[in-house]
Amino acid sequence: MACLFVSADPTPFNISCQQWSFNGNQLTALCDMAVGSVATSLDLDDCYANYQGTLTPASMGMFTKTCTNRQLANYLDGSQPKPQPILSADCSQGDGKPTQHSEVNLADIIQNNNGILQCLGNEGCYTCWADCIQCKDTGGLQPPPYQSGCDCGSKS
Repeated sequence: MACLFVSADPTPFNISCQQWSFNGNQLTALCDMAVGSVATSLDLDDCYANYQGTLTPASMGMFTKTCTNRQLANYLDGSQPKPQPILSADCSQGDGKPTQHSEVNLADIIQNNNGILQCLGNEGCYTCWADCIQCKDTGGLQPPPYQSGCDCGSKS
């Protein structure tokens, strides 16, 4: 069995992904594909930087080096059709200033592209769940862009 990836228009991940979780710097979710779902993760250090105490979208920003107390909350305010994934952290302002609390809506820049979480040109890693039994791609390498996914081999 193989999990096939078909190119799709990216959508904010909170629209087409469920079971979000956050640990350290890794966002994980179960995301929809053209057929089935896939467990996928994305290193948020690839998506955000700390700019003088404020979480800011930035490719390879490495915000976790200077932000502590990082948490993910699902915020539902009634004006949005789905809960909003809010990342909060206490970030250094530099120059001996106290840390500053900062929040950012992950759905503003993180998208689900047919089962792969991505931000600012960076892609996450995945695990096939469609017709397969947890086939993790090796070494965090990505498949050719959305043509053929991991080969799950035999179910045993």
